[in-house]
Amino acid sequence: MARQERVQYEGAFYHVMSRGNDKKKVFVDDNDRWRFLKILGKVVKESGLLCHGYCLMGNHYHLFLETPDGNLSNGMQRLNSWYCHYFNSMHGKVGHVMQGRFKSFIVDDDDYLFRLLRYLCLNPVKDGFVGAPEHWRWSSYSAIAGLSRVPPFLDTSFTLALFSNDPQCAKEEFRSFIAEGMIDAREISDRKQLLKSLFEGVFDKHERDVAVRSAHEQYGFEVEEIAAYLGVHRTTISRNILKSCKSA
Repeated sequence: MARQERVQYEGAFYHVMSRGNDKKKVFVDDNDRWRFLKILGKVVKESGLLCHGYCLMGNHYHLFLETPDGNLSNGMQRLNSWYCHYFNSMHGKVGHVMQGRFKSFIVDDDDYLFRLLRYLCLNPVKDGFVGAPEHWRWSSYSAIAGLSRVPPFLDTSFTLALFSNDPQCAKEEFRSFIAEGMIDAREISDRKQLLKSLFEGVFDKHERDVAVRSAHEQYGFEVEEIAAYLGVHRTTISRNILKSCKSA
């Protein structure tokens, strides 16, 4: 089957993400993250891309990019190729580091745009890495909010202009906007920690089936949440729950 051609055009905005092969880490330590950002800066400069935001996690990363020249694929191929070469060389590995092609989603309406801005800042909070976005060094939040130095490759002007024409006021409004999403982010983090505790120490199939039913019936986790956490298809979880209902 032929791969679907990406939609690329001059002046497009994209939410781009790439995940580790087999969900493995693409950043083992902070040195990896520093190197990734250094490579990103080089790619942005040489490819003429504009980077409006980023967030580096453990087994994946997110970028908010603009393509004045309509050349997203070219820039991303450089980024992933150069970083993967570094990663394999540094950690003594071979083969693919990233899982397949990078994913890209066109940001073509304000609703998606503002959700993306929050997502980039609050992803580390939702995943329980930190309690507040300013505590995560590996996202663009602090730079845009005026809490740290702006990396040379990061364009903060576009984002800040969405909130105010006055730079200082824009930073304050941006911080307030992100803070409004903190309650939901912390609730998501708490739920992920609860789900983790339910499956902690679970090794065999029977124990896992019991934990699945407990998560769904006692704690109200949706089938999709459990499936995503365990890395299985939702039908596997549905069959487990249905089997439990029939035997009850």
